[in-house]
Amino acid sequence: MQKFLSRTKYNIEYTSRRLAARKAKEENLRRTRERLNNAVVRDEIRHQTKANKQARWDSVYRGDLAPRQDVGERAESYGSLITQFMQPQYVHKKLRQPCPFVRGDRVVLVGARYRDRGLIGRVERVQEDGQCVYVEGVEMALVFQPKFMRTMTKTDRSTYTANLPIPFKDVRLVYPLENPLTGGLRDVIINEITLRQPTSFERKAGIDKPIRYIAGVEPPVELPYPETKEADFTDTDSDTLRIQVEERTWVPTLGIPPMPENVLDELRKRRSRFRTRFDDAFIAKKEAAQQRVEDKKLALKMAARSPFDEIQTARKEELRRVNAEAREGGAWKPLSPEVIEQMARLGLENGRALPQQTKEQFERIVEGFVDDVVVEEIVPEEEVIEAEMLGEEIEGQGDREDKTVPQDRTTL
Repeated sequence: MQKFLSRTKYNIEYTSRRLAARKAKEENLRRTRERLNNAVVRDEIRHQTKANKQARWDSVYRGDLAPRQDVGERAESYGSLITQFMQPQYVHKKLRQPCPFVRGDRVVLVGARYRDRGLIGRVERVQEDGQCVYVEGVEMALVFQPKFMRTMTKTDRSTYTANLPIPFKDVRLVYPLENPLTGGLRDVIINEITLRQPTSFERKAGIDKPIRYIAGVEPPVELPYPETKEADFTDTDSDTLRIQVEERTWVPTLGIPPMPENVLDELRKRRSRFRTRFDDAFIAKKEAAQQRVEDKKLALKMAARSPFDEIQTARKEELRRVNAEAREGGAWKPLSPEVIEQMARLGLENGRALPQQTKEQFERIVEGFVDDVVVEEIVPEEEVIEAEMLGEEIEGQGDREDKTVPQDRTTL
């Protein structure tokens, strides 16, 4: 069963990596298409700009001798823009700036290259992936409508009027603030807006949009969003009543499954390689198969054993049984204080200096049982010889020769 679960985990991880690679590939292709489309639009804009500049030069300097532009294929589209101009250039999400505008805001056009510079209008639509807004009544242009679009819209007009997209950097928010001199309200152009994400308490209160402030003003002045009117819906006979939607028609219980088992198998794909929940019968079947494999391996291992291995195994089993019986019968007893004292003295009388840590361990062992055991500090042999030559006595070495090691160590 463990092998089956490991295989399922591997399938999930492998598929996740494949999906991530596929998404990255699709994202790269989409960015490539957007880049090519932007290049086509820029080339068309450059071509039309050059043609318009030439047409203006002809009308000024040639007068009546200037060639007519509204003939031939351009008879219906002369003076209008193609539909590609209505679609803003795509901006990658890593390069996007937070949008400070919403539908209904009053904004003013400040870009120097626009003929409607200084006009104030309301935002009709915000397009964040293109980093632009559409302002009502500002930057209107004639757009050429091809024949297939006229068939779809059921109109005979070859052109229609529409708003051109305006980048965020070319518009400023207009908001009425109190005049400190007169005390009345006046329209003020907000040059820069600071956005703050709502806190958890504000989200619980129903505030899900970023909070706007005027940048560089103390105390901060909040810029509320314009009020939006709720759409009026009219109920018809085909609409479902709310009381019918909220009516509870079935109460689940633990004793009855929510749906037949065959339906559950269809939903979770019983034969899927990503399945992680299994029936008891399936688990028992896999465990039995695993047990058979292990039994076969054990049988092969036992068949390849030598007589010496069998003897060693029998000795270990016998020793394990004796130890278990001794624990159960209370045959194992702790060492007596005399044995512990004897062990401490033997360790100190070996003629070698013990480490400080070992001394402390002996002291802790003996402290609870024997009070008269003292751990002496052993002086190195070189210092003892030097002291004897000088005729001095070293503390702790006077009775060193009198101490003897007991011959009977059976107590250990």
